[in-house]
Amino acid sequence: MKFYLLLFNCILFFFSSAQAEKNKLIEGNIFFKNGDFTNAEKKYNESLKIKKNYTKASFNLGNTYYRQQKFKESENQFNNLINSTNNKDTLSGIYHNLGNSFLRQKNYKEAVAAYKNAMKLKSTDEETRYNLAYAIKKLNEEQKNNQSKKDEQQKNNNEQHNQNQMTKQQAQQIERERIAAQQETEGAKLALKATTDNQRAQENQETEGFRLGMEMRKQHMAQTHQRGMAERQQPKKDNK
Repeated sequence: MKFYLLLFNCILFFFSSAQAEKNKLIEGNIFFKNGDFTNAEKKYNESLKIKKNYTKASFNLGNTYYRQQKFKESENQFNNLINSTNNKDTLSGIYHNLGNSFLRQKNYKEAVAAYKNAMKLKSTDEETRYNLAYAIKKLNEEQKNNQSKKDEQQKNNNEQHNQNQMTKQQAQQIERERIAAQQETEGAKLALKATTDNQRAQENQETEGFRLGMEMRKQHMAQTHQRGMAERQQPKKDNK
C-alpha cells in the first residue's frame, strides 16, 4: 500500500511540475490580453524559470517587450528564438516580429531581411508582405536622404576647401603687398635720408664758404689797416 501511494504521489508531482510552466504561461496570456504587460512579462519569465527553452513563453515574452516599446529587448528575444524551432509557421512569426522590432528602431535594412525570411517560410502572409513593402520604401528613402546628405556634405567640403584656398591666396597677396609697402617705405626712408644728407652737406659747404669768406675779409681788412698804419708812420719829405 505504501509503495502504490508513493508511486501515486510521484506521478502527481511530475504532472504538477509539467503543468507549472503552462499555468504561468496562461496567467501571462491573461495579463497580456488585459493590457497589463508588466505582469505578463513577470509571468512569462516565471514560466521560463521553470522551463528554460519554453518556446511559447519566449515568443510571448518578446511580444510583451514589443508592446512596452522595449524594441531592443524584443529584437534580442526573437533573435534568440530563431534556432529554437523547426515549425515553419512559428518560425515565420518569429521573423515577422523580429522585422517589426527592427522597423520600430528604424533599422530598415535589417527589417527588410527579416520580413524576406518570413515570406520564404509563409509566402501567403499579407501582413508580412505589406510590412516588407513599407520597410523597402523606408529603406529607399533613407538611402536617398543619406546620399543627399553626403552630396551636401561634399559640396560644403568643396566650398570650404575653395574658401580656404582663396583665404590662403588672399593671405599671400596681403603678405606680398605688405612686403612691397615695407620695401617702398624703406626706399622712401633711404631717399629721404640721402636728400637730408645732401642738404646737410650743402649747408655745411655754404657755411664753410661763408666762414672762409669772412676770414679772408678779416685778413684783407687787417692787411689794409696795417698798410695804413705803416704809411702814417713814414716821415714826410720836404718839398723842393
